[in-house]
Amino acid sequence: MSIEFPFRLKSTLDEFVVADDLHVRRMDEDSRKRLLRIKEVEYDDQGLLKRFVALPGCLLADFATPHLDVNDQFCSSNYVLTASSRERAIDFNLALKLYGTSCSSMYLGYGMDGSTHFITPPCYFGTEVLSIDEDGVPELVRLTDRATRGRTDPKFGIMSEMYLYAMSREPRKESRFIELAIILEMLLLPQSSSELTYRFALRFAKLLSTRFGRELTQAFTLGKAIYATRSRLVHTGKDDSLDQIATSALEATRALLTAYSADKEIFSEASLDALCLGG
Repeated sequence: MSIEFPFRLKSTLDEFVVADDLHVRRMDEDSRKRLLRIKEVEYDDQGLLKRFVALPGCLLADFATPHLDVNDQFCSSNYVLTASSRERAIDFNLALKLYGTSCSSMYLGYGMDGSTHFITPPCYFGTEVLSIDEDGVPELVRLTDRATRGRTDPKFGIMSEMYLYAMSREPRKESRFIELAIILEMLLLPQSSSELTYRFALRFAKLLSTRFGRELTQAFTLGKAIYATRSRLVHTGKDDSLDQIATSALEATRALLTAYSADKEIFSEASLDALCLGG
């Protein structure tokens, strides 16, 4: 069975193949009418619907709906993923979120048999649409394959689920930060130990320095700040420095979780210890 999932993307490509059962194509007028139930569309500078004519069944027909923002994102879709199953669409959705920070996400799919398939919560957190060109397709293919293979890894499954929830509009900014900090703790502290703040910050800094070229002292300072904010949020529910480091924490989480998807051995206790003892 094939399922079509509309989503937003910035690209000049008319179509590309992610896997034998995952194909992406630019949405045409017939698909827009059939899947989104709209016609005569006009978009604003951010690619969101500015004007349109609603057809019967359009999710934006009732402007009193409490899900207006979600429906607006969905109905502004300009590409379609054709997937063999909902599970495969979820793999692709995780790949989108690991590829880069964006508001691009799967949400609602329609089967050729008339069935509907939801991926919730939709990961619409963010302001920018993901940009994919021809050179970026191979990386998206690799990330999708890693997401599929990661199904057999319970730890990756938990971290991915938490990450996708953090990338939705569901959590408050405080809750989103806690989710990200827990993922980083799972990656960097696979076993409980003393002096957690120092060990967290050191491993965080070493990984960002050796694998992503970040300056070591700045990365160590950021690591300490992330763990301190995490601790204050867990114990008091608030932290005045959250807004200053939230973006950096999000990008670091994405980068390290992507690295884990490629080689989880990097984050073993032995590898992390060796990295920090290497000078």
